Amino acid sequence: MDNLDDKSNFNHPVFNQLNKKQAKRFIEIHTRHHLKIAQDILKE
Repeated sequence: MDNLDDKSNFNHPVFNQLNKKQAKRFIEIHTRHHLKIAQDILKE
């Protein structure tokens, strides 16, 4: 992703078009969310 042009855009089904910075932030938050879900499952 770092090699992509800063003006690159990504289509998201809910958030519509995200620029590179927004997409990178979304992926960080979304991944963290799923890791928390996995941790909760493993605690049970």
